[in-house]
Amino acid sequence: MICDVIRKEKLIPVQRSFQAVAHGLIPIPSRLGFEEPDPATPLAGKRIAVKDIFDLKGVKTTLCSKAYEELTDEARTTATCIQRLIDLGAVIVGKVKTSPFASGMGPRDWVDVQPPFNPRGDGYLDPGCSSAGSGAAIAGYDWLDVAIGSDTLGSMVGPACNNGIFGLRPSHGLLTCEGALPVCPPLDTPGNFSRDISELSEFTRLWMNGSPSDVELKIPTKLVVPPERFTRFVPEVANAMEEFIQQFEKVTGVTRTAVTMEDLWAFRRPSKFAGKSFQDTFGTVSLQIISVMCGAKKNRHWHIFNCTGITKTQSSIVKTTNRNSGESCMLSRYSATNGMIRPSNLWFVLILTEFRDLGAKLTSLQYAEALAEKDLFADFVRKHVFDNGSVMLLPCSANDVAYRDTYDGTVEECARRWQGFDIPETAFSALGGGPALAFPAGHRPYESKITKVKEYQPVGLMLLSAPGMLDGCVEVKMKANMSFLGTDHHLIELLKYVLVESKLPTSVETGRLMY
Repeated sequence: MICDVIRKEKLIPVQRSFQAVAHGLIPIPSRLGFEEPDPATPLAGKRIAVKDIFDLKGVKTTLCSKAYEELTDEARTTATCIQRLIDLGAVIVGKVKTSPFASGMGPRDWVDVQPPFNPRGDGYLDPGCSSAGSGAAIAGYDWLDVAIGSDTLGSMVGPACNNGIFGLRPSHGLLTCEGALPVCPPLDTPGNFSRDISELSEFTRLWMNGSPSDVELKIPTKLVVPPERFTRFVPEVANAMEEFIQQFEKVTGVTRTAVTMEDLWAFRRPSKFAGKSFQDTFGTVSLQIISVMCGAKKNRHWHIFNCTGITKTQSSIVKTTNRNSGESCMLSRYSATNGMIRPSNLWFVLILTEFRDLGAKLTSLQYAEALAEKDLFADFVRKHVFDNGSVMLLPCSANDVAYRDTYDGTVEECARRWQGFDIPETAFSALGGGPALAFPAGHRPYESKITKVKEYQPVGLMLLSAPGMLDGCVEVKMKANMSFLGTDHHLIELLKYVLVESKLPTSVETGRLMY
């Protein structure tokens, strides 16, 4: 899973650069060579893996595409959010796999590279979507501290839940995506994975430039649990989720508010949407925003999605592959080099060709309307779901055991989910703009078709809130060294509090079993 990168220069250089080394080797610098963390370098010695959409100076960003890797140059700079970690003393051990071009797809759809293996259970469970390499690395390597991924519509929370670890999709805009492949700038954000809730908390605070402060933890005044979002799971998964929700209620003293989004929308929707359902209003918003991507020209890639999971933003790759020198079309260069009109390995096998056609048919007006609907969605959930210091619990696990070699439904059904049709649970954070904290709520036994014995599959939930400070919360007299970075850090500390008070694990192990 690691793409094998090591520093060229001294251990903590002023000018950081990297060098790709032989495949199969993962050089790991000893922690003994680092000074103790200090205020200037609080992450000294922390080993970090980086999703292969972020630039590292001196190394190619491959996007897990052989054609793109062949034609692109070594990065001349390091992505801003990664440079921030280096400046804090972190050690970038290497890069981890991503689905091709960070596109929405399952492990069955990867072509140029083997998708990472989920170390949990029998080793053949679905590792998740585009940040799967980051999630699997944290679940599999005990010598790795944190992995960096990214999220557009679930690429942090999915791998976190599938691999049984903690993962944060931050509030949109808290971290810059400069120096990373853009998938959909209105939704894109870097994120971080960890096996330990305390480490996730401290890492998040430092990464987002928070300051330690002696503050009072605040308990939300309302816990929203939409019942319609929990009906599709087999009993073993549903029971594990329900047990955690009951613990959350017990510890916080807040009884869940079980309201469907359709009912809430019918009661609170703006008058001009009278008679229009929640699904009808927002069912294509994610799709259209991810299909028609309007990145500024200053972005490394910009253009319109063609809805195969390869966007016109990413299709601009074919027009500006050599981003350092601005050389011409990737297709033309590849054809000239290989005598092919279209490289067969340029990207993954198209799941449904009509998605490609759909993106080309969407207009600028439709895109503008979708952005307005996104703002409407965000305003609605902030006022009526996350009002007065509320939080929300949503599932982010597979309905049942999900293997890496099978589809959950037909190919068409899976493709629709990956490309943003309907209103997935992840839309409440991606469209709402607030943080989503994915975590292992427990695990369930299953009879493995691979090993023919009982194994355990992680079961995950995500805790969400609105971006910005939570107002109107109930204070808990519990002093801690915490910093409230909007609600992001608050969510982590709230979850940590619930886990500790419930006597549930605040960290997980690597390998087949979380604990």
